Amino acid sequence: MLRCRTLGALELTDSTGREHTSVLSQPKRVALLVYLAVAAPRGFLRRDTLLALFWPELDQEHARAALRQALTFLRHELGEEVIRTRGAEEVGIDPERLQCDVTDFDEGLRADNPERALELYRGDFLTGFHVSECGEVERWLDERRMEAESWEMLRRLRITIDSVRKPVEVFSGGQQQAVAIARAVSFNARVVIMDEPTASLAVKEVGKVLDLITQLRAKGVAVIIISHRLQDIFAVGDRVMVLRGGQNVAVRRLAETSMDEVVKYIVGAEAGGLSALASGR
Repeated sequence: MLRCRTLGALELTDSTGREHTSVLSQPKRVALLVYLAVAAPRGFLRRDTLLALFWPELDQEHARAALRQALTFLRHELGEEVIRTRGAEEVGIDPERLQCDVTDFDEGLRADNPERALELYRGDFLTGFHVSECGEVERWLDERRMEAESWEMLRRLRITIDSVRKPVEVFSGGQQQAVAIARAVSFNARVVIMDEPTASLAVKEVGKVLDLITQLRAKGVAVIIISHRLQDIFAVGDRVMVLRGGQNVAVRRLAETSMDEVVKYIVGAEAGGLSALASGR
């Protein structure tokens, strides 16, 4: 069994751990091998598709010759059985002969096994790897990198969505907030400002957003929440600042105040029994 590591530094080893340096030294042929192993949909790919991706600068005859040479080289170096064909026009990889970490990563996500997927994620897809004069291959590499990084971030934050390729607007309000949080975290933000993050959300989704905020706090990220829902502030906050008429009228540690007192500062009145108003009851 050959093993190809693509998440992080590129590695290609056999069952004894020996590295196939002869293959790794040829970027275009390595890229062809990886593309055959991980491109969606999995299985056989048409030769014409591969020609357009890897040899766009060549005419049909020379491009086909270059593909044949690349496949012959890979068979010679890795074994005849690794490369499969179906008819004259389709090429694929035998998954029983070549194991690729990114396919296992994808399967872990589909099987709702994020722990296994995160265990495999050791870095970006083919970090620092480039194929010159193959613009479409470079675009595919960038897409795969973004997709793997997105899934890794979502799973690390325990955010559940069914696809990272869907437009954000098709998700529920809670999922949209979660994606926005994950996006901020992906930029290594040290401060996240959230404006009414739980407004118009169902109770279940409110809980998930508050859980994400708690996770950000645990990671050392400062979170500023602008909200009229005091119950949410008291659930996840450390301090509260009250603005009234454009002025800062109070700053309190939540452990040292109450909802009644905060409402007093909001409305400019004495506290007596205003907790129900703050809770929306």
